[in-house]
Amino acid sequence: MKKTARRIAVILLALLIAASMFGCEATEKSKIKRELLAPFESACHNLDVRAMVECFNPSVGEPILLVMNTLGIEDTSGVLDRIVDLLDNFGELGVKADAFFSSLSIKAKAYEFNEDQDRCHVTAVIGYGTGEERKETTAVLKCVKRADKWYLNGIGF
Repeated sequence: MKKTARRIAVILLALLIAASMFGCEATEKSKIKRELLAPFESACHNLDVRAMVECFNPSVGEPILLVMNTLGIEDTSGVLDRIVDLLDNFGELGVKADAFFSSLSIKAKAYEFNEDQDRCHVTAVIGYGTGEERKETTAVLKCVKRADKWYLNGIGF
């Protein structure tokens, strides 16, 4: 009887440990989708550069926002192509920045967390364009967690 009770206790303990480990990761996946990817996708559809920049790691985003505020840039609709020209990111995709961002879709396929669960590489299918011009490419979205909030830290196509 004691052996059976011990076995049951060990199995329950193992299940609790597994549930807590996978439960934490599932929660973080949900937070990344809900609090980072969805707002970023929405900002892209609206061509809202300010909201896009706010999705990036504050060490990158805050200086850009400071410059935008200093220069009084409120209407960001014409800023995208200039920023993209500077970053030289989308030329190889063969699409203008505003067309790329306004039609963007992000479908997360895999999440690879570090041991501390404060960094994650999200492999995603990025869709862009419309109609027959619709294209998809795979990208790795590098995410970082700061003060319990997830940010983009880089995008690799």
